[in-house]
Amino acid sequence: MQLKPESVATLPRKDTTSSEELMKQANEVTEAYALCRANDISAGQYYSPLKGLRESGGIKMSAAPTWLATNYGLSKEEANAVFTLWIVEGLGNEQFFI
Repeated sequence: MQLKPESVATLPRKDTTSSEELMKQANEVTEAYALCRANDISAGQYYSPLKGLRESGGIKMSAAPTWLATNYGLSKEEANAVFTLWIVEGLGNEQFFI
């Protein structure tokens, strides 16, 4: 049986994110903020270049932390922190996915 698009929208959804996974994600974000503060990094200064990179389609965004480290002299940990914060802070911005 092939589902029609309108029937897919009515299928029940199951939230598969466990409380442990949510806690892990929250800790990663907290650690990212702490790392940026400790190293005097303003993550926001990298958001525009990251948006441009995403829009260009030049690389997969999973490689963005490496791109940040290479192009801006950030350590691997700093680049991962900036990328994490860009994702988290971007989710509240309707322009993020456009």
